[in-house]
Amino acid sequence: VKSGRKHTNRYCDGTQWGENWHQSQAASPGASSSSSSATDGNVDSANEADGVVSHQVTVQIRTPSGRFEVHTVEASAPVLRLASTSRDSWWREPHGNSWGEKMYHDLEQGSEQHEKWYDNGHERQVDRWRVAPDGSRTGEKFGSKTDGTEWREAWGRQASGEGAEEDSWIEKRWKERNRDGEGVNEWGETEGSEGRKRWNQKWWKKESWHGGDEFVEKWEDDGHGNKSTVKLGSTWKHREGCREVTDWFEDKFGEVAHSQEKWAYKRGHSASGDNWLEKWNERPEEKSATKSGSNARGDEWSEQWKETFDENGEKSTTWAEKTGRNAQGDAWYETWLERRSNWKMAIKEGRNARGEEWQEKWGEDLHEDGSGEKWCQKWAKDNAGNRHGKSWGDRWGKDGKGGHRWGEEWSNDDVNKWWHDTDGRPAGC
Repeated sequence: VKSGRKHTNRYCDGTQWGENWHQSQAASPGASSSSSSATDGNVDSANEADGVVSHQVTVQIRTPSGRFEVHTVEASAPVLRLASTSRDSWWREPHGNSWGEKMYHDLEQGSEQHEKWYDNGHERQVDRWRVAPDGSRTGEKFGSKTDGTEWREAWGRQASGEGAEEDSWIEKRWKERNRDGEGVNEWGETEGSEGRKRWNQKWWKKESWHGGDEFVEKWEDDGHGNKSTVKLGSTWKHREGCREVTDWFEDKFGEVAHSQEKWAYKRGHSASGDNWLEKWNERPEEKSATKSGSNARGDEWSEQWKETFDENGEKSTTWAEKTGRNAQGDAWYETWLERRSNWKMAIKEGRNARGEEWQEKWGEDLHEDGSGEKWCQKWAKDNAGNRHGKSWGDRWGKDGKGGHRWGEEWSNDDVNKWWHDTDGRPAGC
């Protein structure tokens, strides 16, 4: 084992620096010390190749009879090699700046440790990293300031074979006081890889004596075409020693490779009492979406729609539906359906708190040979129970020829009907 120390003080300006070092040695593997009678030089060479150094020594040996005899013997000892080294160096300037560096190297295990640091009295930084025997690396960096600012970074990287994907990760975070000095702001980021997989996360948080808010965004790609993203956020207030969440939201969206699917999901709540939900999905054979919401006044609404496609990508069905009601008792409903491009149907209806109701239906069916039909129905009821309505229709034959039109109007028990034939498809149809 060897060790030493250096220290220097420059008196003209007060600068100081120093170094501590250490070395250890160990015997070569398989080597052992021995002694034997002198032999030829070939044995000496073989021993040296095995990590053993040999010397011939002349000694006097006293026999039991009291006589001295001179003999030449061979003495051997293992060859020592450097096993580990370490060094700790530092510098200090008179105005307060100081920095240093540490290193430890285990030559037997093949590992390393390093550290660098800096301190000026107002800010301190440390950088450490390690190398494992298998070649993987890990490290960390951190620092702080006298104003309360702090930061930290940790990372790792696995050893990989030639042409292989390198697994790695890194995490960063910072913290500082608010400008008004009444709270703290924090933020950070994490990212990494494992084989073909990749991920990333970003976040921030602001907090003071009255409350705070935070946000997180996560992203992931499995390397096979599947991706997802999540965003979360919230705002809170401190009340009676507890955290009361006033606003929050959640957004998710992604892709699924094997089904060629894209999707999204969103929901949230506001301090004013608003709530919302939204879903969206898209595949080669279908697209769909849902939206709904409510507020503190008691109003609610919902909307849905869907489209389907055949194997050729042609649209085969379109459907939509909307509903809603308010705190005053008004409510409404609407739906619409389309099959192919030649069949359509819609319904609208509603009512209010006064007991009034109404409904409207209409549709059309058109054929490739030119024939078709259109129709409509409407009715309403007032708060006294009186009802009235109207309906009409048109039908025509092939190539738009041979039409027929009819209609009906009614009010309570009074009904008026009419119909007549036409030469062909009526105007407007």
